[in-house]
Amino acid sequence: MVPFLLPSMHERYFYSAEVLTVVTAFRLPRQLWYAPVLVQLASFGSYLKCNSAALNPYLSMPAHGALMLLALIAVLRATVHEFRHGAGTPNVPGQAAPGTDPGTSPGRSTAEPARA
Repeated sequence: MVPFLLPSMHERYFYSAEVLTVVTAFRLPRQLWYAPVLVQLASFGSYLKCNSAALNPYLSMPAHGALMLLALIAVLRATVHEFRHGAGTPNVPGQAAPGTDPGTSPGRSTAEPARA
């Protein structure tokens, strides 16, 4: 997020973002499989813009920034969901968490309580 907020930031400051989005995608593959793809496309495009004069007219830095912003929004959305609902709940609305009955109130398990 730092390269978005500070002026004159270069692509080399996104190395940690590239690595961390891949790690995050392995941690939450169903929710964030596309985040590393967006980050890699934005990084590769910005590297091409700086290194290839022939492709320079066809590449847009605001478009690469938009890809990076989409990845940032996706990761922040998943993070907020994890903090609000816990790590074990599904990200799909209407889908019940494992071990719960969709007809019961949230948080109540269908398993029998332990008897003393």
